[in-house]
Amino acid sequence: MKKNVVSFLVFLLFFIFSCLYAPLQAQHFIDSLENKLRAYPTQDTQRIFLLTRLSNAYLQHAIKIDSAEIYINQALVLAQKLQNQRALATAYDSKGVFERNNARYQKAIEYHKKAQEIALAINDLQIFLIINNNLGVAHRRMGDHALALPYHLLSLRIADSLGDNMNITYNLNSLGNLYLQMNEFEKATQHFRRAYKIDQAINNLLGLSINYNNLGLIYRQQQKYDSALYFLKESLKINQKTNNLKGIAICYDDLGTVYNLIGNKAEALEHFKRALRIAHKSKDKIYVARIYMHTGELYADDKQYKKATYFLEESIKMAKVIRARLVLKESYFTLAKVYEATNDYNKSLEAYKMATIYKDSTMLEESKRQIDYLQTKFAVEKREAEKDAQIKLLKKDQILQQDKIFIQRIVGMVLIGALLITALVIIWLIHTNGQKQRINKQLQTQQVDLMMQKNEIQRQKDELDRVNLVKDRLFSIIGHDLRSPFNTIKGFIQVLRAGNLNEEEIKTVTTTIEQQLNNTLTLLNNLLYWSWSQMQGITPHPSEFEINQIFQNNIDLQAENARKKDLTITNQITQKAKVKADSNMIDTVVRNLIANAIKFTYPKGQIVVSCNSEIDRYVFCIADNGVGLTPHQLQSLFGMKAHSTIGTAHEKGTGLGLNICKEFLEKNNGSIWVESEPNKGSKFYFTLPRVL
Repeated sequence: MKKNVVSFLVFLLFFIFSCLYAPLQAQHFIDSLENKLRAYPTQDTQRIFLLTRLSNAYLQHAIKIDSAEIYINQALVLAQKLQNQRALATAYDSKGVFERNNARYQKAIEYHKKAQEIALAINDLQIFLIINNNLGVAHRRMGDHALALPYHLLSLRIADSLGDNMNITYNLNSLGNLYLQMNEFEKATQHFRRAYKIDQAINNLLGLSINYNNLGLIYRQQQKYDSALYFLKESLKINQKTNNLKGIAICYDDLGTVYNLIGNKAEALEHFKRALRIAHKSKDKIYVARIYMHTGELYADDKQYKKATYFLEESIKMAKVIRARLVLKESYFTLAKVYEATNDYNKSLEAYKMATIYKDSTMLEESKRQIDYLQTKFAVEKREAEKDAQIKLLKKDQILQQDKIFIQRIVGMVLIGALLITALVIIWLIHTNGQKQRINKQLQTQQVDLMMQKNEIQRQKDELDRVNLVKDRLFSIIGHDLRSPFNTIKGFIQVLRAGNLNEEEIKTVTTTIEQQLNNTLTLLNNLLYWSWSQMQGITPHPSEFEINQIFQNNIDLQAENARKKDLTITNQITQKAKVKADSNMIDTVVRNLIANAIKFTYPKGQIVVSCNSEIDRYVFCIADNGVGLTPHQLQSLFGMKAHSTIGTAHEKGTGLGLNICKEFLEKNNGSIWVESEPNKGSKFYFTLPRVL
């Protein structure tokens, strides 16, 4: 009897726990959609929407990419057959998403525009806003930022008007990514923060993982690597929780990149290996190719050229299969540097040529694989087994003798009491756990907000310090360097007004006034350029041009100043050096460097202008045999606190010329440095991107 009572008690406890927790064990979303599709054979619009949802789900989780293609093609064929305009627009848009995920951006845009025309015709704002966001993403992936921006802004306006929080966050993240690629970090951060708050409110895990990843990328770009690692790890946690293989691989890859940037090669390599394993598992070749490329770049930086060559060649092999233009270009470019470092110049030249070819090539991809449907009946079999066990137990209860009924009732009452207590304990545990999760979530949100506020306060402090330094420098120059030449000119004018000079003396004085005015004008131009760049920022307008004429024009412009000091200026630039930059900015750079050479070269000295071509850039040099620079002067030469130095003929300046040169060259993807020794002259070098 005791054995039967214990068995019955154990069974009822097991049954109660099973009933409480069975609803929590839901089938995977994709399996659920597959089951719905198999249970719905009717060829109507409902089947079209099921097919598109299945295709999008496979793309989102980066598994069975070939299944995604099969389902979206079936949806498109059925939509065209039924001619249901809403279903047809949805199918075209989903087909565009598939093409975009496979890097066929032009095809993606064609399908999205077909969907857009239909959505406009039927006046369906919900579909229209989704299509516009996808058009923006496709253009952004192609690098067409100007075309992407209006699509994202329009889509966001519509989502705001409809109160569609899910699509609001998608568009905010898209706009944030766009601003991030345009290096407008403040705007990007504003959009990601707004998206983060909405995703927190609606508990959108996919959106939160994207928010964290995007914030990580921003802080990586700003070289705030601790913050970048924190947000990327938070994104990784969510992707692991939701089993989002694509998201996990992306996080590992981005984490590896950050570790590589901070010099932790071992940690970077480990994350790239993890990313590669998951990317292989997901069969997403584009991510496999990218991770091979990043691993090869790591080994190249570490001068492990044999390993670098292996991974870069694997990246190229994979990228060729899927026509990944950007991966091919970057991989070939790094491979060219590896071959150059190992003195294999023929292979280096060939790799660089291939990088140039893929720079302008288009991408095509055709991949078809067979589908393996895996089904499981574990949940059904488990429920059937529980039902059989319950029936057997009831049969055993029915054969008990009538004289034990009283005892069974007592046991039943005890059991009911025990079950009620157990149920109350379970409810209390669930409630307590829920409170704990809410508190943890609030703490995590506060921690993220505090970290964002801390970084924002530091950014504002740095900006305020910089502006104050600019202001102090500006007032110092206006108060001394500008006022002094005007006082000199005023004195000469008073001498002329007195009328006590002969014709030769008047000629000498007017020549001196003209020279002072020219020097003051140059000084004022430099001051205006510098203050404008520091307080507002100057946006370069790059174009392709031959720089030879700019050098010659400035040599001619400075000829009179050189003649007065009996200097020889030799232009050794014989090749046609074609560069891509803002020609006005580069004209200012060349003018300042030649003027500086004249200023600090002794009478009867020499100035030589030359050019040297490298794989992807030109290196220009302005060399003189003048006074040279001390080590102390070299340290502060390009800094904000640099001071003006009197020239060999008592020429004055603001000390801003080299600061402007550095600012303008960096805005045009160039650089500047100097080699100098006291009394042996100086060589100023600067670089600009080469046009092939």
